[in-house]
Amino acid sequence: MINFLLNKWLYLFLTFILTISVYYIIYTLNTLNNDSDKINNTFIPTVENVNYIQLEHAKAHLWFEELLSGDDSNKISDILKSYDQIEKKIITTNNLLKYESELYPSIINILESHSELKKLLLLRYKNQTKGMTGTISDQKFDSKFLKLLAASEKLNNIINISLNNAITRMETFKIRLAILLFIFIMLLLIITVKYISFQSSYKQKLIDEVKKKTTDLRKAKELAEDSSKTKSEFLANMSHEIRTPMNSIIGFAEILNKKDTSDEYKLITKNILNSSKSLLIVINDILDLSKIEAGKMTIIKESASLTEMFMEIENIFILKSEEKGIKLFFDIDDNFPNYLLVDISRIRQILINLLGNAIKFTPANGKVVMTARLENKSDNHINLFISVKDTGIGIPQNELSSIFEAFIQKDGQNNRTFGGTGLGLSISNKLSKLMNGTINVVSEENIGSEFTLQLDDIEIDNSNTHKTVESIDTNMEIAGATILIVDDIQMNRTLVSLLFEDHDVNLIEAENGQIALDVLQDTSVDLILMDIQMPIMDGFEATNIIRQDNSLKSIPVIALTASVMKEEVQAILDHDFNDYLEKPINTKLFYLSIKKHLSKFIVT
Repeated sequence: MINFLLNKWLYLFLTFILTISVYYIIYTLNTLNNDSDKINNTFIPTVENVNYIQLEHAKAHLWFEELLSGDDSNKISDILKSYDQIEKKIITTNNLLKYESELYPSIINILESHSELKKLLLLRYKNQTKGMTGTISDQKFDSKFLKLLAASEKLNNIINISLNNAITRMETFKIRLAILLFIFIMLLLIITVKYISFQSSYKQKLIDEVKKKTTDLRKAKELAEDSSKTKSEFLANMSHEIRTPMNSIIGFAEILNKKDTSDEYKLITKNILNSSKSLLIVINDILDLSKIEAGKMTIIKESASLTEMFMEIENIFILKSEEKGIKLFFDIDDNFPNYLLVDISRIRQILINLLGNAIKFTPANGKVVMTARLENKSDNHINLFISVKDTGIGIPQNELSSIFEAFIQKDGQNNRTFGGTGLGLSISNKLSKLMNGTINVVSEENIGSEFTLQLDDIEIDNSNTHKTVESIDTNMEIAGATILIVDDIQMNRTLVSLLFEDHDVNLIEAENGQIALDVLQDTSVDLILMDIQMPIMDGFEATNIIRQDNSLKSIPVIALTASVMKEEVQAILDHDFNDYLEKPINTKLFYLSIKKHLSKFIVT
């Protein structure tokens, strides 16, 4: 800071000196120019004129002497002509010296003497023409002439002094100008050197700052990457740790619900299932939000039928709306293409959130309408608009801007009445943006709300190669197969075993990948259900070893994972698993996968 201030004041001082120098140089140049003009335009012409006047007066005086002596009586006319020329020179000199206070009186004296001499000559000329003589004495003429000579001599002296002064001053100013120019050049050099030094210092300072910021950014990037890695690891662990017990709760509850028990126990197991699924929704919402914020959520476009999805959603909510006494209507455009390239699971998730909220916040005898329409349809693309309109409690205008924020709910909302975490709309909004879409809301308190999902430029699938949903017969019978269940948690192995209790299969259990490999050395199996995260040897390593063994590599291996993180799912696909199922296990998808890989053991 001190160096900066010193440099600042130094530059100000140098600039001040430089300004004064420039001003003085201009002043000196102007003075030199004026003196030069006086010498060339005033002093030198005046000297020439005075010399001419003296010379002409001397000639006139000579002629006058001749005239007095009677040598030439006609000389007076020549004298008068000469005096006319002298007078012109005097007038010219007079004009030159008007503004020269020191010189002007002398030229006035010359002019007066000249006028008096001219008058004497004119008088003599008149007398001469009248035949009169002796009217002008030579003494009087001489005295006037001497007076003129004295005045001209005085003028010459003054001019010579002024000329010498001007020349001296010019020489002095030239020396000063040279000194000032030298100072000026030195100041310029000093300022230039200082400026170059300052620029070099400033450049080095910038380089140091850039290096520092680059280092800081690198550290921040590393910190962010570490934080992101830590968050991803936390999410993966949370997903595994939460979904693992949920797998047992939901799985056992579904098995109990199928048992032929009393209505009282069926009601209990049904409540367990409903509560578990509600808890799973909350868990999924939290994990989904975390994945989106961590940048781990990806959109996977596949060929899918929106019409089938709408029918599925209608089946999901029709009973719930009837139980609450709400009229539920679906108004679907008839011109929907058969198949579109979309992430159907994410669109379904958004609509389930929107419809779930609409039914939740609409009182009995209310109405909920879902409308789906197309705009700007072409041969290859459409714009999709899906709105969910209700006659519920509505949202105040001052809360509309924050309704899509995480954990935000309507002020005064009774959570005991409506429940919820406030994550559904936030997740839906973020998912729509990931699909290059938007969600808009129009609402009026105590009148109702309308949420509109807009997805632009959706590609139509015209390939005629579409995934078809295979019918799942959960009552199918599997017989004669040997299945190896690999999981480090006993409850999970027991749950999978119970899913096969109505089938004639041989089940073998292993607590980790190493035990599974030991079993495979002695036993022939037809299918392996492999957990991923296990101690000693995890599912990835065990599957790699199986694929490298010629005698084992043909055995189908289905991964069972409690993680829904993209990295682990991709890792499963990269490790040559035949299929993978998420925990909690969806029994329909479970039997579909079993049917696919044990088709030869299905009893028809």
